[in-house]
Amino acid sequence: MIIIFFFRIVISPISFEQILRNAVSKTHNRISDLRKEILTIKKNISSAEEAAMEAKAELYAAESKLTLVDGEPVLGDNPVRLNRLKSHAEKTKEDVVTLTESLQSKEALLARAIEENEVI
Repeated sequence: MIIIFFFRIVISPISFEQILRNAVSKTHNRISDLRKEILTIKKNISSAEEAAMEAKAELYAAESKLTLVDGEPVLGDNPVRLNRLKSHAEKTKEDVVTLTESLQSKEALLARAIEENEVI
């Protein structure tokens, strides 16, 4: 035997107003948090870009020490150091890209939250 219960939910005007207030409050808090996160990411991007430029400059300086002997490039600097500098330069460049992508996604979330807030 299957028993089916039907519940009738009655939302009073007071509870509906409370629901709307809660929704606005949550959306406002999310907007505030996203703005803080965006500012932090922008600062991190600036730091990452500086680190990437420094790594590139170090790599360029190390590569400039390459010399030619009998038409063959010979490292004037430690090859292990040169490889480390290359990987560090690549990593810092990837960090900038990752942070930029994160910034774009946070900005999209912020735009959507602002739209939701306007709708409410």
